[in-house]
Amino acid sequence: STLIDSGTAALTLRGAVQMQISDSTLSHAVAIQASDGASITLDQVTLNHVDDSVRIVLQGEATQLTIANSILNRRFADVETCLAKGASVSSRGGNVFQFAAPCGIAPDASDRITNALQLEPLRVPMPFSRFFPEQRLVFAPTANSAAINAGVTANCSAFDQLGTLRHVGPSPGQSAHCEAGAIEIPILQLHR
Repeated sequence: STLIDSGTAALTLRGAVQMQISDSTLSHAVAIQASDGASITLDQVTLNHVDDSVRIVLQGEATQLTIANSILNRRFADVETCLAKGASVSSRGGNVFQFAAPCGIAPDASDRITNALQLEPLRVPMPFSRFFPEQRLVFAPTANSAAINAGVTANCSAFDQLGTLRHVGPSPGQSAHCEAGAIEIPILQLHR
C-alpha cells in the first residue's frame, strides 16, 4: 500500500483494535492516529515526509506501537514526528530513524540513527491494473542509504511493497540482509 496525502490522518484507530501494516509507504500529514487501547505493528514500512508530514499521534496508556525493519524520515531535526502521550512504543530492531528515535523509543541495538537517509522518490508502474495505468509512489534507498542491509533477518518479509524478493545479497558470496523500509533494492522483478 501507498498512502500519500496532505489532508487528515491516513489511519485512525480508536479502541482496542489491532492493525499490522507491512511493506507499505506512508507519507501523510498525520500517518497514524491511535487512542484508547489500539495496537499497531509496523513491519517493513517507510514513513517518509512530504513537506512537514509523517506524524504519529498516540494517546492513552493502553495504546501500543511496535516498529520493526522500518524507516522513519523527518524533514527537520527540530520537528517532532511522533507524539506518544502515555502510549507504549517499542522496537523489534532493524529500523532506521532520521535525526533521533521517535516517540521516546529506546532504540534496539540493531536500529540505526542517521542525519541523511538518502531515499529517492520513484513512481513505479504496477503491472496488474486492468483499467488504467496505475503508478505507485515509493521511496527507494539509494546506493549509500543507511537503510541498505539494515533489516533484522528474523523480521524480514519475503517480498517488498512492489513484489521484489527480499534478502538480495550485495554481491555473490556475501550474506544477504533485507533493507529497512518498504522497498528492497535493486528492484528486480514484480512477483505479485
